[in-house]
Amino acid sequence: MEARNGKVLLKSAAVWLAIVPCAILNGALREGVLRPMLGESVALPVSGLLLMGIILLLSWLFIPRLGTQGHPIPAWRIGLLWFVLTVAFETGAGIAQGADLSALLHNYDMSHGNLWPLVVLFTGCAPRLAFWLRR
Repeated sequence: MEARNGKVLLKSAAVWLAIVPCAILNGALREGVLRPMLGESVALPVSGLLLMGIILLLSWLFIPRLGTQGHPIPAWRIGLLWFVLTVAFETGAGIAQGADLSALLHNYDMSHGNLWPLVVLFTGCAPRLAFWLRR
């Protein structure tokens, strides 16, 4: 049983790795196209919603292949893994770029239209939502 759980988490981490370049491309689209065209106050939430849609699509495509065995609990575990990986990656990338704690926390301030906190929460819920949509 433990070996199967480990395999599910490993495959889930691989799917999460597919989300990373999508998120990076989404950020490039936001900065290169959406921000100049729509302004920052609109580009940030549009970009956040677009990324959530991409995450849901990837979840929907891959949840049957991740070994949830028809039960929602593994989907919640996958979501928890994705949540932790997302926060760790975002924090690590920020630190690697020389950001201080206040700059990192600024990304979680939704008062400027940044939906990042919702994106992170949605990333954690997306596997379970995809599981539900598939049933």
